[in-house]
Amino acid sequence: MMLEITLASGVDIKYGVKVEDIDEEATVVKLADGQEIRADLIVGADGLDSIVREKIVGEPWTPEYGIFSNFS
Repeated sequence: MMLEITLASGVDIKYGVKVEDIDEEATVVKLADGQEIRADLIVGADGLDSIVREKIVGEPWTPEYGIFSNFS
């Protein structure tokens, strides 16, 4: 439902692209294929080795594994 509402509002979602760099001040994403995308909002949903997180926080994130589990 959320995807349908998002697409209906005119949001362009890019799948399967590799982010090379982010300019968070100008909200510009530079892709590996040379495209530069300007946006009002950048959502980084690119997993554990997130380039988005690294560019915004300034360092890569290393997961710390614990003994906790969650089962629903």
